[in-house]
Amino acid sequence: MVEGTQTAHAATTHNAARSAHNGRKARKARKAAKQADKANKTAVKAYARATYGPEYKVVFVPADKLTERQLTTRAGKKVIYAEVYNVKTTGGTSATVRTGKYKGNFIRLPRPVKAGKNAKVIYVYNPHTNADDDVTAICSGGTLKAY
Repeated sequence: MVEGTQTAHAATTHNAARSAHNGRKARKARKAAKQADKANKTAVKAYARATYGPEYKVVFVPADKLTERQLTTRAGKKVIYAEVYNVKTTGGTSATVRTGKYKGNFIRLPRPVKAGKNAKVIYVYNPHTNADDDVTAICSGGTLKAY
């Protein structure tokens, strides 16, 4: 009886250690994602400041929350909308949107990325026009590509 109890205890201890290790990995992954998100936002703000001037305000909006009305009435308001997508990369410069009303749609990335990675992509809209498809830059992984 004592041997069986010790074996069960050892297995429980091993599972607890594995769980703690997985917890550390998850925290490390969340920290890396947070840093990448901060790098994206910093790159977008620097681009907006350099291209349009410091008087423009950058507003980051999730992809499913940005409305067509917001996009078609932005000219002259000194607001730059940056639409944030959660994507899964498909290899090369394309990715599939994972959430929201655009789920399953393909979008372009600013640089080639290995397939199967989760990422955030930010589309920056031109503040001088009211066109709802006038994207001036795409940012992902801290890399910004202007069009």
